[in-house]
Amino acid sequence: MNQKAQSSLEYLMTYGWALVLIATVVSVLVFIISSPASGVTFSSSDPTKIMVKAGAIQGTNAVAQLTNITGGRMAVTVIAAAGTSYTLPCTINKEASNIDIPAGSVMELNCPLSGEDPTGAVTISYTDFAGLERDVVIRIASGIAGETGGQTALMEPYCIDQYEASRSDATYCDNSTTWSGGCSASYGSSNVAASVAGRIPWVMTVQSTAANACAAAGKRLCSSSEWLAAANLNGQVYNLDNTTTANTCVVDSTLYCSNHSFGSGEACNTGSNSNCKSDAGVYDMIGNVWEWTSDSLDVNSDSLDNAWNYPNDEVSPRLWGNTTPSLHYGNDGVYTGATKTNRIVGRGGNWYSGSSAGVFSTYLLQGTTGLFQQGFRCCDEPTEGNECGSGMVLITPTAQTMAFLEDVNFLVSLD
Repeated sequence: MNQKAQSSLEYLMTYGWALVLIATVVSVLVFIISSPASGVTFSSSDPTKIMVKAGAIQGTNAVAQLTNITGGRMAVTVIAAAGTSYTLPCTINKEASNIDIPAGSVMELNCPLSGEDPTGAVTISYTDFAGLERDVVIRIASGIAGETGGQTALMEPYCIDQYEASRSDATYCDNSTTWSGGCSASYGSSNVAASVAGRIPWVMTVQSTAANACAAAGKRLCSSSEWLAAANLNGQVYNLDNTTTANTCVVDSTLYCSNHSFGSGEACNTGSNSNCKSDAGVYDMIGNVWEWTSDSLDVNSDSLDNAWNYPNDEVSPRLWGNTTPSLHYGNDGVYTGATKTNRIVGRGGNWYSGSSAGVFSTYLLQGTTGLFQQGFRCCDEPTEGNECGSGMVLITPTAQTMAFLEDVNFLVSLD
């Protein structure tokens, strides 16, 4: 071995550990600096129409996998993006407009980014199978670009009335007392909605009256998705069987209150049965009175008029139209009137719906006629500290909740 080679070997043996340490530190620093940041989230403003399955920042593009769960074909007409880093055109399945998306199919949203911050919103305008024009906003939230690995889209937290709406000046009247026997004086006359236990539910409302009553209380009428999410038992289907329903909720003569409510109806006071509540503590989401939501839809099939119909079982996409109840959905049904257009979505069933009552149970009538069995409840936004007003509870939807909503989203499948 020559002297130069021997010197090199001695140097490596003496200082090799230091070189290894330096290389390790450099590699760690490089890993930290180049690692993608976490925390990028993709969410849908209406996950019962378009649901986010996964999302990521891939290079200089925001990319999301979206599912059409409207129950029918949708035609995307416009894709508009807002955000400091967004450049147009955004595309779906590599097309910028006039995109046909079959029911239940997955589509890829791809938006180019000119900067590192992907925070923004992408509005997808589309026409559904019934010819209705709708918008869904896909929101991307993060301070730094990075891979998400795919995150389930969640609804924002919101507040919902714990009890079915009553008039704000209503007073207590015992369930054993009839309307003509004294309860008419306890019903109240205020046009402001309240959420209070032990009151006769406010009925005979058309949808606009319900919306105005909520607005007068500083709230809004709940959407169908919000209503369903509040009825969700931590991701488990809230489908009480016939016997349990009859023993816990006001759905038939075993528990309804004879001639107690407005017009000698059979509704009981709000919150009368402590067992008829969702895991979040929201009462009477099954039975007592139907509850208007802010949603509406069109129905195109004559075979569904003036009748109870039921969803098919374990089939995708879910469709209403069967004559046999489905155990998967707790035997709940949908009742449709004869009017084809602008049917308002009512939820839950009423005091005589029997086994067809439930959180999947749906009432589709024009919202311009008030009925003795038709009520409502209100929703609102929480404070910055996620607090709700009096008589309301906070709902924070989870990934399980969103899966639940996807499973039961067959309202617009009435074709």
